[in-house]
Amino acid sequence: MNELKSTGKPNIGRNPELDLWRLFGSICIVLYHSKSFFDPPLFSSGYALTVEFFFLLTGYFFASNVYRDARPFRAETIGKETLRFIAHKIWGFLFYFVFGFVTAWIACYCVRGWDDAFSPLNLYELFLLSETGIPRINVMNPDWYLSAMIIVLFPLYPLFRRRKDLFSAVVAPVLGVGSIGFIYVKYGNYLSDASGDFPAKTVIRALAGICLGVVVYRASEYLKRLKFGPRGELVLTVVGALSMVAAVRLMGNRDNTAVPLQFMLFMLFITVSTGGKSLFAQRLPQKPMRSAAEFSLSLYLTHTTVRLVLLRLSEEYPAFGEMFQSGENEWKGLLIYLAASLVFAALAMPICRGMKKIAAKGVKRVRAMRDEG
Repeated sequence: MNELKSTGKPNIGRNPELDLWRLFGSICIVLYHSKSFFDPPLFSSGYALTVEFFFLLTGYFFASNVYRDARPFRAETIGKETLRFIAHKIWGFLFYFVFGFVTAWIACYCVRGWDDAFSPLNLYELFLLSETGIPRINVMNPDWYLSAMIIVLFPLYPLFRRRKDLFSAVVAPVLGVGSIGFIYVKYGNYLSDASGDFPAKTVIRALAGICLGVVVYRASEYLKRLKFGPRGELVLTVVGALSMVAAVRLMGNRDNTAVPLQFMLFMLFITVSTGGKSLFAQRLPQKPMRSAAEFSLSLYLTHTTVRLVLLRLSEEYPAFGEMFQSGENEWKGLLIYLAASLVFAALAMPICRGMKKIAAKGVKRVRAMRDEG
């Protein structure tokens, strides 16, 4: 089989449909983490599966990046190229991660005290090593996703660059499906906690999602080559939308037995959306949806701070704390938590943008000085 090549069609530019669902996924994660307040939790663990949707997107754009790279594979330079790829990936979320970590660390000090906040174990999380198995104290729980993603991409990038077609057609689907099966065989439940294992269960989840995202890229490129009339595109748009609706509906499945089906539904939706056949992807406004995607990143990485502050306030003020306990007032606490998370994420955006601009100027200066030297 010949090397897979891009069709030359735009990948719907910045796909606004995916950006909208990114925001929905982040809101699902925020709602799932309300379990810190309510016992029993208001939302099932299935809501945490939206992280798998993010992993699939990571895998899709990973494959898109590799296939766009026309440089021949060279053993002498692949190490440097891998480091640059990883650095570029980290740059995309770095400033929201730093802001979220610092503010969560301050909140951690207020809630847990000096010992946890000033423990050297926090440094491992700050350097995205939380999923390596190294002992650490979690300051910002959601960053496990970033750590697992980087750990998986690091070895996969040179392998993918070396044999693009073999990796995307054979290795990726085998690793993706095999990783899901391995988790079920070893743990019985896809989302159950497995602290202390090596490799970390979260890393295996990342491997599954990213590899299957590579498979989605191949399917998407194939779909772009097919010709559909207006009715055909309408049917595919409906199929894609219904697949996401069905996947969301399955989030209520508390034993996680539907996870493989949810993977397939997520994959079907992304294939249709990126394959140039979704009317939503073609017609949704790109600029506001791009802002929605950035907001979703901010929300994902900053809502831990809000949660820690509310936990502290609920302990200090019993009347306030009644809204953060299971009972007739729990909906009030949930609304406060969600609204505060949304507001804080919005406030973080201009700060993080400013940090990124300052850092970018610094990088340009360093490069200019290096070129002059």
